[in-house]
Amino acid sequence: MNPPKLACCNFINQAKQLHEFARDHGFAGVDWTFVDPDLPLHPAAVREMQQVLQTLSPLEVRYHCAFAQTDLGDDDPAKAALALKIFQATCRLVAAVGGRYLTVHIGLGRDSTTDLGWERTVARLRDLVQFAANARLRLCLENLAWGWTSRPDLYEKLLRKSGAWATLDIGHAAVCPAVVS
Repeated sequence: MNPPKLACCNFINQAKQLHEFARDHGFAGVDWTFVDPDLPLHPAAVREMQQVLQTLSPLEVRYHCAFAQTDLGDDDPAKAALALKIFQATCRLVAAVGGRYLTVHIGLGRDSTTDLGWERTVARLRDLVQFAANARLRLCLENLAWGWTSRPDLYEKLLRKSGAWATLDIGHAAVCPAVVS
Protein backbone atom coordinates (compact mmCIF):
# COMPACT_ATOMS: atom_id res chain seq x y z
CA MET A 1 0.00 0.00 0.00
CA ASN A 2 1.26 3.44 -0.89
CA PRO A 3 1.37 5.89 2.02
CA PRO A 4 -0.36 9.25 1.45
CA LYS A 5 1.78 12.00 -0.02
CA LEU A 6 1.17 15.71 -0.02
CA ALA A 7 1.58 17.42 -3.36
CA CYS A 8 1.25 21.02 -4.45
CA CYS A 9 -0.46 21.96 -7.69
CA ASN A 10 1.38 23.46 -10.64
CA PHE A 11 0.21 27.00 -9.92
CA ILE A 12 3.66 28.43 -10.67
CA ASN A 13 4.36 28.58 -14.41
CA GLN A 14 8.13 28.20 -14.22
CA ALA A 15 9.07 24.59 -13.44
CA LYS A 16 12.29 25.53 -11.63
CA GLN A 17 10.43 27.92 -9.31
CA LEU A 18 7.70 25.31 -8.79
CA HIS A 19 10.37 22.76 -7.84
CA GLU A 20 11.94 25.17 -5.34
CA PHE A 21 8.55 26.00 -3.81
CA ALA A 22 7.62 22.34 -3.41
CA ARG A 23 10.96 21.43 -1.85
CA ASP A 24 11.02 24.51 0.44
CA HIS A 25 7.56 23.71 1.79
CA GLY A 26 8.05 19.97 2.26
CA PHE A 27 5.84 18.65 -0.52
CA ALA A 28 6.61 15.14 -1.78
CA GLY A 29 5.38 15.89 -5.26
CA VAL A 30 3.58 18.04 -7.75
CA ASP A 31 0.01 17.61 -8.93
CA TRP A 32 0.33 18.59 -12.60
CA THR A 33 -3.13 19.84 -13.53
CA PHE A 34 -4.55 19.99 -17.02
CA VAL A 35 -7.42 22.49 -17.10
CA ASP A 36 -8.05 22.47 -20.82
CA PRO A 37 -8.77 19.26 -22.73
CA ASP A 38 -6.75 20.74 -25.62
CA LEU A 39 -3.68 18.69 -24.70
CA PRO A 40 -0.16 18.75 -26.16
CA LEU A 41 -0.53 15.65 -28.32
CA HIS A 42 1.93 16.43 -31.13
CA PRO A 43 5.24 14.54 -30.59
CA ALA A 44 7.26 17.78 -30.37
CA ALA A 45 4.90 19.18 -27.73
CA VAL A 46 5.09 15.94 -25.75
CA ARG A 47 8.92 16.07 -25.83
CA GLU A 48 8.82 19.69 -24.66
CA MET A 49 6.52 18.72 -21.80
CA GLN A 50 8.88 15.86 -20.85
CA GLN A 51 11.78 18.32 -20.64
CA VAL A 52 9.82 20.65 -18.39
CA LEU A 53 8.76 17.77 -16.15
CA GLN A 54 12.36 16.53 -15.82
CA THR A 55 13.25 19.77 -14.04
CA LEU A 56 10.91 18.71 -11.20
CA SER A 57 12.97 15.62 -10.38
CA PRO A 58 13.26 14.06 -7.80
CA LEU A 59 9.73 15.18 -6.87
CA GLU A 60 7.00 12.75 -7.83
CA VAL A 61 4.71 14.18 -10.49
CA ARG A 62 1.09 13.09 -10.57
CA TYR A 63 -1.42 14.25 -13.14
CA HIS A 64 -4.84 15.77 -12.71
CA CYS A 65 -7.70 16.36 -15.18
CA ALA A 66 -9.65 19.45 -14.13
CA PHE A 67 -11.95 19.37 -17.15
CA ALA A 68 -15.18 21.07 -16.11
CA GLN A 69 -18.41 19.41 -17.26
CA THR A 70 -16.55 16.53 -18.87
CA ASP A 71 -18.28 13.46 -17.51
CA LEU A 72 -18.24 9.83 -18.57
CA GLY A 73 -21.81 9.34 -17.39
CA ASP A 74 -23.34 12.38 -19.07
CA ASP A 75 -26.95 11.81 -20.17
CA ASP A 76 -26.02 13.21 -23.59
CA PRO A 77 -24.36 10.29 -25.44
CA ALA A 78 -22.25 12.62 -27.60
CA LYS A 79 -20.89 14.46 -24.54
CA ALA A 80 -20.18 11.16 -22.77
CA ALA A 81 -18.35 9.80 -25.83
CA LEU A 82 -16.29 13.00 -26.12
CA ALA A 83 -15.43 12.81 -22.41
CA LEU A 84 -14.18 9.25 -22.88
CA LYS A 85 -12.01 10.30 -25.84
CA ILE A 86 -10.58 13.23 -23.87
CA PHE A 87 -9.74 11.07 -20.85
CA GLN A 88 -8.22 8.33 -23.03
CA ALA A 89 -6.07 10.91 -24.84
CA THR A 90 -4.96 12.22 -21.46
CA CYS A 91 -4.07 8.70 -20.34
CA ARG A 92 -1.95 8.24 -23.46
CA LEU A 93 -0.20 11.60 -22.87
CA VAL A 94 0.51 10.88 -19.21
CA ALA A 95 1.87 7.43 -20.11
CA ALA A 96 4.04 8.99 -22.84
CA VAL A 97 5.67 11.38 -20.35
CA GLY A 98 6.29 8.58 -17.85
CA GLY A 99 3.44 9.30 -15.46
CA ARG A 100 1.98 6.65 -13.20
CA TYR A 101 -1.08 8.35 -11.67
CA LEU A 102 -3.93 10.33 -13.23
CA THR A 103 -6.79 11.91 -11.28
CA VAL A 104 -10.26 12.56 -12.70
CA HIS A 105 -13.54 13.94 -11.31
CA ILE A 106 -17.23 13.23 -11.52
CA GLY A 107 -19.45 16.30 -11.60
CA LEU A 108 -16.71 18.94 -11.76
CA GLY A 109 -18.10 22.32 -12.81
CA ARG A 110 -21.72 21.26 -12.46
CA ASP A 111 -24.40 22.55 -10.12
CA SER A 112 -26.17 19.20 -10.04
CA THR A 113 -25.71 15.55 -10.92
CA THR A 114 -29.23 15.27 -12.36
CA ASP A 115 -27.86 15.06 -15.91
CA LEU A 116 -25.48 12.23 -14.97
CA GLY A 117 -26.45 8.58 -14.82
CA TRP A 118 -25.10 6.60 -11.86
CA GLU A 119 -24.87 3.22 -13.63
CA ARG A 120 -23.38 4.79 -16.78
CA THR A 121 -20.85 6.65 -14.67
CA VAL A 122 -19.79 3.52 -12.80
CA ALA A 123 -19.55 1.41 -15.98
CA ARG A 124 -17.59 3.99 -17.98
CA LEU A 125 -15.34 4.82 -15.05
CA ARG A 126 -14.59 1.09 -14.74
CA ASP A 127 -13.76 1.02 -18.47
CA LEU A 128 -11.47 4.04 -18.11
CA VAL A 129 -9.74 2.45 -15.11
CA GLN A 130 -8.99 -0.58 -17.29
CA PHE A 131 -7.84 1.60 -20.20
CA ALA A 132 -5.48 3.43 -17.84
CA ALA A 133 -4.21 0.16 -16.37
CA ASN A 134 -3.39 -1.06 -19.87
CA ALA A 135 -1.24 2.07 -20.19
CA ARG A 136 0.40 1.24 -16.83
CA LEU A 137 -1.42 4.10 -15.07
CA ARG A 138 -3.40 4.17 -11.88
CA LEU A 139 -6.60 6.12 -12.41
CA CYS A 140 -7.67 8.02 -9.32
CA LEU A 141 -11.05 9.58 -8.55
CA GLU A 142 -10.93 12.80 -6.54
CA ASN A 143 -13.54 13.79 -4.01
CA LEU A 144 -15.30 17.11 -4.56
CA ALA A 145 -16.92 19.49 -2.07
CA TRP A 146 -20.40 18.55 -3.33
CA GLY A 147 -22.06 15.82 -5.36
CA TRP A 148 -21.58 12.08 -5.33
CA THR A 149 -17.91 12.15 -4.40
CA SER A 150 -18.58 14.47 -1.43
CA ARG A 151 -20.65 11.75 0.21
CA PRO A 152 -18.31 9.20 1.81
CA ASP A 153 -20.70 6.29 1.18
CA LEU A 154 -21.10 7.10 -2.53
CA TYR A 155 -17.42 7.96 -3.00
CA GLU A 156 -16.42 4.60 -1.52
CA LYS A 157 -18.97 2.83 -3.72
CA LEU A 158 -17.66 4.56 -6.87
CA LEU A 159 -14.10 3.54 -5.97
CA ARG A 160 -15.04 -0.05 -5.15
CA LYS A 161 -17.31 -0.64 -8.15
CA SER A 162 -14.94 0.95 -10.68
CA GLY A 163 -11.60 -0.18 -9.28
CA ALA A 164 -10.36 3.44 -9.27
CA TRP A 165 -7.78 4.63 -6.81
CA ALA A 166 -8.51 7.67 -4.63
CA THR A 167 -7.18 11.20 -4.58
CA LEU A 168 -8.31 12.84 -1.36
CA ASP A 169 -8.56 16.62 -1.53
CA ILE A 170 -8.42 17.65 2.11
CA GLY A 171 -9.91 21.09 1.40
CA HIS A 172 -12.86 19.56 -0.44
CA ALA A 173 -13.40 17.06 2.35
CA ALA A 174 -13.34 19.77 5.04
CA VAL A 175 -16.23 21.68 3.44
CA CYS A 176 -18.38 18.83 2.13
CA PRO A 177 -21.87 18.48 3.64
CA ALA A 178 -21.01 15.17 5.33
CA VAL A 179 -18.28 16.88 7.39
CA VAL A 180 -19.94 20.28 7.86
CA SER A 181 -23.12 18.73 9.28
